[in-house]
Amino acid sequence: MKNKSILLVIAILLVGLSLAGGTYAYLTMAANVTNGNYNTQTTCFNIDYNISNEGSGQDITGTLFPSSGPSGGLNGRVGIKVNASCSTRGLGTLKLHINSNTSSSLMTSASSYCENRKTLEAISGITTEADCTTAGGRWRGYGDNFCENPATLGRMTEYTTQYACTSHGGTWKSGGSPLKYAVYDNSNATGASLSKGYITSTDINTDKIIYDNFIIDSNQQYFYIFIWIDGYLVDNAVNDLPFSGYVKAEANQANVRYTYTANIRDENVQGNNYVLIGQSIPNTITEYTTPALAMAALKTAGGGTTDYPFFLRHTIGSGTFWCAVNQSEGISGCIFQSQAECNANASSMFGYGYVCQENTVTDGVIASYVGFVVTSQMASDNPGMAAGTYYLKGGDNGRSFLKTTKTIYDAFGGINCHGDNNMPATYDPTYTPNPSSDFGCYVSGLYAYAYPHGRVNADYVGSYCYVNESSASTCWLEDDGE
Repeated sequence: MKNKSILLVIAILLVGLSLAGGTYAYLTMAANVTNGNYNTQTTCFNIDYNISNEGSGQDITGTLFPSSGPSGGLNGRVGIKVNASCSTRGLGTLKLHINSNTSSSLMTSASSYCENRKTLEAISGITTEADCTTAGGRWRGYGDNFCENPATLGRMTEYTTQYACTSHGGTWKSGGSPLKYAVYDNSNATGASLSKGYITSTDINTDKIIYDNFIIDSNQQYFYIFIWIDGYLVDNAVNDLPFSGYVKAEANQANVRYTYTANIRDENVQGNNYVLIGQSIPNTITEYTTPALAMAALKTAGGGTTDYPFFLRHTIGSGTFWCAVNQSEGISGCIFQSQAECNANASSMFGYGYVCQENTVTDGVIASYVGFVVTSQMASDNPGMAAGTYYLKGGDNGRSFLKTTKTIYDAFGGINCHGDNNMPATYDPTYTPNPSSDFGCYVSGLYAYAYPHGRVNADYVGSYCYVNESSASTCWLEDDGE
């Protein structure tokens, strides 16, 4: 299958701009289609290159001000699906190419300065922290340590110490490239991003993968690519420095299939009888071709009297992941899209001694889900519930959290739903989760919930199936099924 791509020529000019809070810079971005065609279609794959804001049909043109997150940036949209006449599936990749005439100074944190505590403006003529303090100012160090939300790469300004930051799920950072990207499934950059990272000088004149290994089927998918600059890390030193590049989408036909399991956690079995993303399913675990067969296996394992309304589904194919690796325990946690994402999270998520390693799997697990069934009886007993089979994607470092919460809310019809203190019981598409957020709904006989670090569960009175934050998926049954 031939790759098709669209090239967006992005011209960015940085101009100094004085604002309350200091001297900043802004960018103007113009995106132009160079192949003369917004829509590209192959035999089975249809890629909609109508790169626009909310599908308005206009090229990306505007001003990008420094901000604390991707919502302050500019975005372009790419849509992709398999044509209805084809039964194949595929794997998609989004890449960002940074042209060689881009200035590497854009990727360097600015120097520190003295800030007026009352007006937040920069105090000129003061170049040291001691002189700044004497003058009653506050020394603003662009490269100083700060707390970063690992889900968005935005600032968690309420936490000013490493302990407070990490205990609330943040990442303690120091400096870094102010030029960042993020890929979302919505134009408002709400919820956890599908992928995010930094644009560094080593990315110049390369094809940087910004989102990879996503499944393409007959369902229309839209991806919004944000390029933004961290206002805490730039000053007027970046005036008139060029940035240029392009985004391209690729679709490749792939041997992708679904399989279903009912593996029970067993500490006496090597690997605890887990299925892990980025690895093949162990030979000791039985695969089933339908959800009904997997649930029948759970019923048998539970003694043959209880119908458990959940199971596990896995996408099988080929892909490359960044994984947390421990010398004594081997590969674990193949949940990262990039080396930068892995480096920022591996130790805090998996513990001391884990390092990052790229791993390629062939005919292995590239995604895992907990499936659950809302039966007709449940829907009848709980008006508002919608009978059907639903899937919660887990083990992806929280990229699917907001979509998962919507799936739960829709399945339960909003009945008995709960969340953290900042999240209402109703589904809120504009909500941005904190690292400690959660969302779940329950009725008699079924409980489903999710966390933004990637864990998803479906429960039945003490028995459950889950995919955890490190991508391990398994089930557990109470002895008597009650």
